[in-house]
Amino acid sequence: LKKFVSDMEYGFTETELDDMCYEMDTSGDGRISVDEFINGMATTKKGNSYFIINGSIYIEKLKSDFRAMDSDGSGYVTRSELQDMANQLHYILSQEELDTTINDMDCDSDGKISIEEFIATTIKIKEEESS
Repeated sequence: LKKFVSDMEYGFTETELDDMCYEMDTSGDGRISVDEFINGMATTKKGNSYFIINGSIYIEKLKSDFRAMDSDGSGYVTRSELQDMANQLHYILSQEELDTTINDMDCDSDGKISIEEFIATTIKIKEEESS
């Protein structure tokens, strides 16, 4: 685990890595099983950046996904941009589904989704799915 995390260059100190290994080894056998690794990574944070959530979601991937939807580079995803992305992915969104998605992600009710709203909502959804 230490080598994996070090190779990924996330900036954890040796003490943080030791603590992480200790916390992940819930069986106390001195080894980290696959289940312990995935469960541990689901809750490991460095500052306000998630390292791994549910074993697979990366903050950088979420940022990349957001930028792909933000076609005009405004820093926000509009209803039109969300619909365009769904169309590009050949995913049919009804007007009701589009409204629900926007409303669920638009925390400040300004009619558009910021990157912070997108990341926070996606993390919340993934955490609820894993509960």
